[in-house]
Amino acid sequence: MTITFRNRLLTLLLIVTFLLAGSYLAASYLAAVVLQLPEQELLTVLDAGPSVVVGLAGVIWLRRVYRKTSAPTVFFFTVFLFCVTADGLRVAQVFLTLAREPFSFGLLVTKTVWALRLGSLFSLLFASLFLLDFSYEGYGTLLLAGTAACVLLVVGLPLQSSLPDAHGLYPLGDTLGLALFFGLILLVATANHALAWWKDHRSEASADAGRRIPLLMVVWVLVAGGWLGGLLWNPWWLTLMAPGIVLLGQQARDTLL
Repeated sequence: MTITFRNRLLTLLLIVTFLLAGSYLAASYLAAVVLQLPEQELLTVLDAGPSVVVGLAGVIWLRRVYRKTSAPTVFFFTVFLFCVTADGLRVAQVFLTLAREPFSFGLLVTKTVWALRLGSLFSLLFASLFLLDFSYEGYGTLLLAGTAACVLLVVGLPLQSSLPDAHGLYPLGDTLGLALFFGLILLVATANHALAWWKDHRSEASADAGRRIPLLMVVWVLVAGGWLGGLLWNPWWLTLMAPGIVLLGQQARDTLL
């Protein structure tokens, strides 16, 4: 995958992100003004707002940074933010339920959203690998492998109930196994960040290493913590990612330019 192709891919993701954000705005207006949905359904729609807003702003910012730096970490963080934005697709479940559409449509929405969440997880893992002088240039291979893994994992996920939860998705049955999987991947990514900090802290090759690497750890805590908090507790935790994404882009520009 050449640099030109990667830039075009990120441009395509940006266009799709704008389409997703526009669709979410239209759905929010429809839910709040036209249909005047009950409070519970309206909250389900509005709760997707942080992921759409933060994801869209992050994709716009990091795509500009990547065009100037070609940093692999920035590339995979941009893919991660695209997947975060696409989490807003769960709003479709509200309208499918109101329209009494077949169960298979809602199941497809649930599986798609969880596939994208797993895509976010793998993107964070791939981004952390390149902090360790990982020189592999096959970005496309990594993306295809991550996509295949997401599809296979989501297909095998059982459902606990056929009634949507507070987030508009059908609850999954193997929540413990899924939580352990998420925890393991995030632990590996955190270890990669810590190892990169340790190696650069001991190295004397860069005079500003001691200032630069702790900043990357701050970025990781803000991004991973905000994303995980948004999934587990409250979607507004996702706003913690915003300063982390800004710092990531600024650090990449200062280091590589």
